[in-house]
Amino acid sequence: PGVHAGVRWTRTGTEHFALVGDARPEVTAVAARELEYFRAAVEQATPLRFGPAAPTVYVFRSPRSFRAAAGAVPDVRKLEGVSVEDGTGTVLLAIADAPRGGLERIRHELVHGLLDRRDLPLWLGEGMAQYLSFFETSGGEVAFGLPTLALGRIEDCGWEALATVLARKEYPGDDAATCAFYLESALMVQYLAEREEGLPGLFAFVDRVAQGEPATEASFTDELLEDH
Repeated sequence: PGVHAGVRWTRTGTEHFALVGDARPEVTAVAARELEYFRAAVEQATPLRFGPAAPTVYVFRSPRSFRAAAGAVPDVRKLEGVSVEDGTGTVLLAIADAPRGGLERIRHELVHGLLDRRDLPLWLGEGMAQYLSFFETSGGEVAFGLPTLALGRIEDCGWEALATVLARKEYPGDDAATCAFYLESALMVQYLAEREEGLPGLFAFVDRVAQGEPATEASFTDELLEDH
């Protein structure tokens, strides 16, 4: 990534990650610790597996430094994070100088990296990344899913018809539609995960879609449509 002259970058290594960037050192240290927790949670509760190589995570202090580093990425001004691959494996870039929001962005991009080899429709890839980016552990158990605070954003978003969300092949062009798309996609994934089959059922659905099974409105019950 490109670097602004005079900007001091730091590097922090953990057992499974390499973090580089101009975010404040204390923020980078929190991100490093939380990423190890996240990796363990994902591998404990889902079939997703991290490769042997340590992903490089670039963490930035501001949108300006992020966009300077990710300048070659299409529509970078609309993004807060991106997952790309180079010769060494997955490289993640995220604005992370707000510890909680930044960690969610990094986890979101990590999930994209884990799902990259699956050919998924836009809503399912983004919904999975959004859903899995929120997690907590208690008593050795792992729980993923949108917290109440995130669900409260429903009132602040517009709302798109389910068929519109499922059919999207490009990202929305305005803030209201973007808010609705990400939130609705995550809610659909959360709905799938909360059915009787649980996370195994969700990942079985993901695998079927990746193998070519269409994801249509029939994939969801009347209960989902009535509730939302």
